[in-house]
Amino acid sequence: EIMMEYTEYGKTVGAHRRVIFAWNTKTGKSIRYFYDGENYKKSTTQLPNNLLNGESTEVGEIMAEYTEYGATVGEHRRVIFAWNTKTGKSVRYFYDGENYKKSAVQLLNNLLDGESTEAGEIMTEYTEYGKTVGEHRRVIFAWNTKTGKSVRYFYDGENYKKSSTQLPHNLLYGE
Repeated sequence: EIMMEYTEYGKTVGAHRRVIFAWNTKTGKSIRYFYDGENYKKSTTQLPNNLLNGESTEVGEIMAEYTEYGATVGEHRRVIFAWNTKTGKSVRYFYDGENYKKSAVQLLNNLLDGESTEAGEIMTEYTEYGKTVGEHRRVIFAWNTKTGKSVRYFYDGENYKKSSTQLPHNLLYGE
């Protein structure tokens, strides 16, 4: 029922960050901890009590990815991408320096066009990274754990779009 992600990365020369992000796969309640050099402490700013607004009914239905990386010298980005493993509904949050906010641009309501029937069937990999100074890329790769059907989305600066080139229908067998 409880899942977590651990992130550690270089912040500046000789410094680094350690972050733990944990959530309940049924309720969507989440918490972020950071390492202050001596201990892990609960972050003062947290996400809403439910990552997907109460849309889950089963253990394993809500998953999340926490991404934190250095954007420029002295800056860093914090992003949470959460999705429902049954319905495919997803949401992206970002930290604006004071609070976590839902991104203005979100993906479609269903990442894989309604092809899932049970919790744990839809999985994703969310990647966000600095490209050049002031720019960054966002990519979402989603797949169905039963059928292997997959889709890749990218953010073009205004909207998320399906990539023109996709993998075969079945990831393992190329069918």
